[in-house]
Amino acid sequence: MLRKLLVFVVCLMAAVATFSALTSSYKKIWYTTTDGRTISFNDDDLVSNSYNNGRGVLKFRDRVTSIGYEAFYRCDSLTSITIPNSVTSIEWSAFEGCYSLKSFNGKFASEDGRCLIKDGELIAFAPAGLTSYTIPNSVTSIGEYAFYDCTSLTSITIPNSVTSIGESAFNHCSSLTSITIPNSVTSIEYSAFYGCDALKDVNVNITNLAEYCKGNTIYKIPGNKHLYIDNKEITELTIPDSVTSIGSSAFEGCSSLTSITIPNSVTSIGSGAFYGCSSLTSITIGNSVTSIGGSAFSGCNSLTSITIPNSITSIEIGAFEGCSSLTSITIPNSVTSIEWSAFEGCYSLKSFNGKFASEDGRCLIKDGELIAFAP
Repeated sequence: MLRKLLVFVVCLMAAVATFSALTSSYKKIWYTTTDGRTISFNDDDLVSNSYNNGRGVLKFRDRVTSIGYEAFYRCDSLTSITIPNSVTSIEWSAFEGCYSLKSFNGKFASEDGRCLIKDGELIAFAPAGLTSYTIPNSVTSIGEYAFYDCTSLTSITIPNSVTSIGESAFNHCSSLTSITIPNSVTSIEYSAFYGCDALKDVNVNITNLAEYCKGNTIYKIPGNKHLYIDNKEITELTIPDSVTSIGSSAFEGCSSLTSITIPNSVTSIGSGAFYGCSSLTSITIGNSVTSIGGSAFSGCNSLTSITIPNSITSIEIGAFEGCSSLTSITIPNSVTSIEWSAFEGCYSLKSFNGKFASEDGRCLIKDGELIAFAP
């Protein structure tokens, strides 16, 4: 009996010691720095901040459950940090400006140690020494300010698992020149790529072209868009017969497109659908399209001619604005309305033909109103 009691006491003491050690670990955040010195950190609950034997430790009065907004802001000597298991929340910009940070350890750390990922959301990034990065497949969303001011990054690849990019996620990534974005991304928030002034090439991997035609948020990203299907860049685009309408801004800024064929299944072309497709030289519009949306082909400055089918009834505001290489255009009898600025900035336009065309071909005149001029 005494033996059993002794064993029980020993086990209890071991359990208490283990619990005490575990509880104690919840009150500490371990870290390393470039210079072997403590980081500057202030918190009302902080008991001590020391650096010994190659690593630093922040000791707190109570267990650490959250890491707040800008908690480690501009701790630019920080190279690694271990997140205790007691942490349940990390606010945005918690590690903003930690330019020497190479790895996260502990809770929420990605397999490569470069990210903190919570419930599929990438909430922080360790940028030191990297110029390019492929986001892990476990990420479903990129959080607010996740890559903010990562000025060394030149390229980013986003996997098909990602559906949303948060506010200012890549804000001021000033060296970023290329980014690969999958068709899965359906939401890009305000200022996500603000200040990415070097961004030239945006590679968009399309898995479902018909779905892509509905419209997307990729247009919010600056730079030239390049469309890929099965790792092959598309320059000559044929819209699938299953598509009935082309959504607003669906192909905006796709500057590598040279020709577009729109089938008879399509009945409408949304506003800005092909805005800024600056390499586009050829467009074939199917016989079922009834309306061309505002700015649908605006900025297509390589386009020299276009045939508008007899099915078209309306040409909306700025539909062909800035098509500076367009030399002539024929308006079919089916057209009943042409809104203002439809042909503004078409400086090479020599003649209008068909409905509403003046005798000399230089004007479009509807109900006595001169609505467009070929300069």
